[in-house]
Amino acid sequence: MNANRCPSLTLRVSSLFNLLVKHGAINERTQWPPCYPVSSVVNPVSTVVSNLKKRRGLTLVEVVAALVLLATLLVGMLSSYQIHRQQIVRATEGRQAVDVAEQLLADWFTATPSVPRNARGTVMVNRKRWIWTTATVSRRQLTKETYTEIVRLRVYSSKMKGRPAVEVDVMVPKAAVEPRLGALP
Repeated sequence: MNANRCPSLTLRVSSLFNLLVKHGAINERTQWPPCYPVSSVVNPVSTVVSNLKKRRGLTLVEVVAALVLLATLLVGMLSSYQIHRQQIVRATEGRQAVDVAEQLLADWFTATPSVPRNARGTVMVNRKRWIWTTATVSRRQLTKETYTEIVRLRVYSSKMKGRPAVEVDVMVPKAAVEPRLGALP
């Protein structure tokens, strides 16, 4: 090992040199460590550290790209939240409208023997106003004495204009000839 050419490196690498000689990677006559002018020696650790010292922040392009990505994710999340919220509201109103229709039909069939035809009304359920309409859809003769009518019940939410929350078709049997007053059944 030639200690005269690179005295500053001699102490640092002497143990490495002895290890390489011991394992036969180099012989004792090899110039170790190889000495180069200081300007031509590149230390990768110091290069990385100096690059990090020079670059302390992000470029404007990187900041703008990050903001665009973040804004895209935020818009996607908010729009999906809004869509799901509307679906939940519609499903809840649909379920409530079915409950209102069932209650109306139960009241009509227990209190009166028939469903009102071509009628309109409102019902308050849990402080919410519901609008209902009935319309005769079709009429069919079953026998000489009886026929059926198909009556469509529509229940609207007071908030949903134009589109019914639920529609139910009800088959209502009816006598073809109404009994005369005073006639025996």
